[in-house]
Amino acid sequence: MDNESLFDSPIADMKKARLALLASIPFLFSIATSASPADDPGIVGRWKRTKDNGEWVVYDYRRDGRLFRATPSHTEPVPFGRYRLAGDVIHFEDSPEHYTPVRFVVETGSCSGHTGATLFLHDQATGAAYGCYFRIDPAPAGDGRHGIAPGIERIN
Repeated sequence: MDNESLFDSPIADMKKARLALLASIPFLFSIATSASPADDPGIVGRWKRTKDNGEWVVYDYRRDGRLFRATPSHTEPVPFGRYRLAGDVIHFEDSPEHYTPVRFVVETGSCSGHTGATLFLHDQATGAAYGCYFRIDPAPAGDGRHGIAPGIERIN
């Protein structure tokens, strides 16, 4: 039997297929351990943080993993990279400010004078609190309001 016929045999094809399947196992594990944004619907939505001096910021976590941000200088939400969840950690991707991963918890609480769904962020390494954010309900469909500013006016 020559070498060429050995590599073209059905047994060799099965061995190649088996090796390809085994090689894909690490990839399958990486998919399983990397949660998508939609896996935790609790974080999806708009979250506002207000400082004592009146400054505010709103982050809009979209179900598809996109992240938007609005500030007093940009009241319409602007793209701010992407995010993905891994357990209780938010990983930011393509963030213009190079945000590092943070731990998060969503629970009922009080934040900036608002009671309800509250997002707490903490430094992943030190546990230092980054502050709290309260949920902003988006404007009802068809009410003619757009962007973040009308929602802020409604809840202030």
